Amino acid sequence: MIGLIRPAQRIVEMKAMRKFLVLGIPAIAICLLLYMKSQSKPYESSMSASEKPNGMKMFSDYLDRLPPSSENYSGTDNESDVSLLQQTENLLVPDSFNINDVNTSDNVVTYQYNNFREEQRHVAFLKVHKAASTTLQTIFFRFGYERNLSFVLPEDGHYVSSSTSEFFKLIPPLYGDHYDIICNHAVFNYTKFSTFMPKDTIYLGIVREPFRQFISAFHYYKEVYHVEYLTIIPDDPIENLILYPGRYDYNLSLTMNSMAHDFGFLHSHYNDDTDQKIHLYLEELGTVFDFVLIAEYLDESLILMKRLLNWSFRDILYISKNVRSSDDEVSEPLMAAFRKRNRLDYMLYEFFYGRFLKRYSEAGEDIQDEVQTFKEILVKVQTWCFNQHTERLNINETKWNKDFTVTSLDCKILSIHELPFIKLLKERVGN
Repeated sequence: MIGLIRPAQRIVEMKAMRKFLVLGIPAIAICLLLYMKSQSKPYESSMSASEKPNGMKMFSDYLDRLPPSSENYSGTDNESDVSLLQQTENLLVPDSFNINDVNTSDNVVTYQYNNFREEQRHVAFLKVHKAASTTLQTIFFRFGYERNLSFVLPEDGHYVSSSTSEFFKLIPPLYGDHYDIICNHAVFNYTKFSTFMPKDTIYLGIVREPFRQFISAFHYYKEVYHVEYLTIIPDDPIENLILYPGRYDYNLSLTMNSMAHDFGFLHSHYNDDTDQKIHLYLEELGTVFDFVLIAEYLDESLILMKRLLNWSFRDILYISKNVRSSDDEVSEPLMAAFRKRNRLDYMLYEFFYGRFLKRYSEAGEDIQDEVQTFKEILVKVQTWCFNQHTERLNINETKWNKDFTVTSLDCKILSIHELPFIKLLKERVGN
């Protein structure tokens, strides 16, 4: 009889074990995931809400005493003749490609704003020179300031670093032991970034078609900052700069592979004739950066970023900063010489451009409708901010966003420029 009971007990034990494997282990795994998520939530200060500074009140007081800004660079003799709506449309789109031609119908997944998923507040944005990055930076400034988040800011100036190895002394975090957002100019070094940013940080960057970025940089640094090496080039300076880089320029300068420099490329990459080191580093960047925006498709990029961060339409509203229109064109042989001269920038741009197209095509069949809705809201907000015939502007709820209101203070915040905003952020931490 005992011999019959023991096999029966073993059967019961085996069934119990199978039940544990089917139900128990997944339950434990879910608990572990929930615990890990709770540990990676955005930092919450131990200060009470009443103890924290009233960000919007401080902002309003600050704007009232702020003098008119002269930083907006339009490249025209009469800046008042350039409307904001004209400025926002100045980025040139390649003639050979139309973003609306991208096939998104194969992916039937649709997107809807998720009220239950937390917005991502830990962001590292690589501010790339002359690539619509100041416009993006002010988006992050506004988002973080309204939520009293902690920014990575240098004690002096507005550059966090000037090379991959030289990082300047930083102002301590506003609350706690880490920062929430970095969006000031810095040369990318993941090892350095990861020492002061949380582990769940989303890494973002932006790139622009290299020739347009080069032209913008040339005029900006020559006409605004009067950079010496750009002011002494004889005859046709753009042509000479392209044809004779050894005489008038140098690699990883303000006008030669400067985007690659911002992303942390080194002289050894430029001198690599096989391009092996370049491809390896691009793959490394591809694993670190969660998304890199394309300046020529800024609105499309912002919608993809919005989805990634679970932000709202209100969070990504913008007014373009440091915009300059240009009609500089060069011959095909000169363009071929430029592509060879700035090959690091082209390899960088094409790498992330391809990833952008892939992400956009996989975003779902309603991505273009969402982009169009955002464009319409953006025009409404920009137009209202210039006219303000009513006390406030109400934006209705859509499939992709909750309803929200725009006030005159919001317009002031949208219009503030980089350096005054940095000054405000430093004042907040007593620097």
